[in-house]
Amino acid sequence: MNISFHTKVISFPILCALLFFSLAISLPAQTTKQPEEPVDQLDERAEPLPAGFNRIQLGMDLASVQQALEADGNFRYRGEPDVSMLRSRSDSLIQTDGVDFIQQASFQFVDNALFTITLILNPNRLGYYTMYSTLQERYGEPDRLSPDKAVWENEQVQMALERPLRIKYISMPTLQELRRSSSREKSLEKLTRERFLEQF
Repeated sequence: MNISFHTKVISFPILCALLFFSLAISLPAQTTKQPEEPVDQLDERAEPLPAGFNRIQLGMDLASVQQALEADGNFRYRGEPDVSMLRSRSDSLIQTDGVDFIQQASFQFVDNALFTITLILNPNRLGYYTMYSTLQERYGEPDRLSPDKAVWENEQVQMALERPLRIKYISMPTLQELRRSSSREKSLEKLTRERFLEQF
């Protein structure tokens, strides 16, 4: 009697220990699986940034943009009267009135390549929030956001929605080259000034 009772008392704790040990091994296997992160539907819908408006694309030459404007019903392009020459024969500006949703538009060229497109939209037809929501849904969250403007940007193009209601497209490679040129000019001007001052 005493031997059998003592045997039952010893075997019960061992059985509990075995059960606890088996649970301890199986629990991490169940809890280590991480739930899948929800997919951002907005990023899924995001499209590449456009390189221009409609068929008018950054980088096009002056003659090609003129042809595109003549065929585009969004603009009242009059031809040569809307073209101005800037600091050189290769730098030009087209300014034209728009139709319906566009009030005015300007197209700036550097070295005969379209550098910027600026569209002033009609506030009686559209609102800032409508435009922002449309661009956000299509191209995702802006890269920079302030009370004055929302900016989407990649290596090729910067697209900005500015208040009160203006869309601007900028060729980033051209902008970077202009910045480098400006920096070189400033450095040269500083060096020339320093050499001049050394003469005194």
